[in-house]
Amino acid sequence: IGQLPEVLARAQADVEAWGGRLYLGYMPSYARYRAMIGENVPGKKELVRAAEELGIGVIDFDAAFRERGDPRSLWIHPRGHLSAEANAIVAREIEAAVAGDIGGGP
Repeated sequence: IGQLPEVLARAQADVEAWGGRLYLGYMPSYARYRAMIGENVPGKKELVRAAEELGIGVIDFDAAFRERGDPRSLWIHPRGHLSAEANAIVAREIEAAVAGDIGGGP
């Protein structure tokens, strides 16, 4: 993962300097589901571990995408953008993570 831990640490320091909280959103690619490769995605574990070791909140959209049934249906095109439904899922996951950190939801 190269310099990523240093980049994450710098980003976290910058965000904390103004009183914010940094989150890392892990967005799985369509290719992950094309082959249904599960958790053996190159670099994912290292990325998540690096963020967690720094105390950065991690939002992994994979579980929410899998709850949908066939996560491949959440892309408009394999090389394109997520669908409106997928973007709604992402927004809900972010909202839930932030609400959990500030002690409640809407």
